[in-house]
Amino acid sequence: MSKSKIYIATLIFVIFLTYMPSLWGGFVFDDRVLMSSPIIQRASLPRVVFASIKDILGAKHQNYWRPLAVASVWFEHKLYGERPLFYKIDQMLLHFLTALLVWLVSRRVLRE
Repeated sequence: MSKSKIYIATLIFVIFLTYMPSLWGGFVFDDRVLMSSPIIQRASLPRVVFASIKDILGAKHQNYWRPLAVASVWFEHKLYGERPLFYKIDQMLLHFLTALLVWLVSRRVLRE
C-alpha cells in the first residue's frame, strides 16, 4: 500500500473516531432554532443564500452572512428533514474532504 493511501486511510479513521461519539446524539446548540426557521423550512435557495444569520436566528443575533453554511443546512433539511444522524454524516464527509484538500495542496506546495 502506498504512503498516500495510508495517509488517506488514517485521515478517514481519525475523522470517524472523532465524530463517532456524536453520531447518535440529537441536535445541539442552535440546531433546533435553525430547523424551525421559516427560511430553512420554506424559502427558495436564492433567498437562503442571501439571508443573514440575523434573518434566520432572530433579532438578538449578530448580523453576519454565511451563505455556504446556511445553504448546506437548507439542502440537508430538504433531503433529510429533522434526522440529525444524516446531518452529522454530511459534516463528517465535509471535514474529510476539507482535510483531504488541505493535505493535497500542502503536499504539492511543499514539494515545489
